[in-house]
Amino acid sequence: MTLLILSILILAAGPLCYRFVARDARLRALLDGFIIISVGGLILMQVLPESVASIGAGALAAAAAGVLLPLLFERFGGLAAKGTHVLLMVVAWGGLLAQTILDGLTLAVHSHAEVSAAIAAAIVLHRLPVALLIWWLVRPRYGRRAAGVALSAIALATIAGFLLEGH
Repeated sequence: MTLLILSILILAAGPLCYRFVARDARLRALLDGFIIISVGGLILMQVLPESVASIGAGALAAAAAGVLLPLLFERFGGLAAKGTHVLLMVVAWGGLLAQTILDGLTLAVHSHAEVSAAIAAAIVLHRLPVALLIWWLVRPRYGRRAAGVALSAIALATIAGFLLEGH
């Protein structure tokens, strides 16, 4: 239960960190780089290898499509780009919430010592870049309230996953 609480509390650190660095253009550039590198590194070093190990080369094709299709829609979509943004946002949120539910489930399983402490700690610690990414993407475009709702959705999905373990 302690890890669940920490994983939710650390989400609040994202907006606080963003607020601190938003005042300084150099720190903001450093934060932007950190977010891009940490998310990209997480995908390249963890998500993609695990996906390839689980489902094979199809994971590489899906990753390539996930990168190339939005770029092609942006480049050649013109006015349709707004609809593309909405579709991509819905798909991205669906994936993020599913992953967050699995994180909550993993934290619950860890409480029974079936998952290593390192994995549980990684889940908690990676919440900071997730919170920063959400605040970095959502707040400037949709405002603080929408960004707060997005972070709350992440917290609720984590709790839902944690509660699923008992069923």
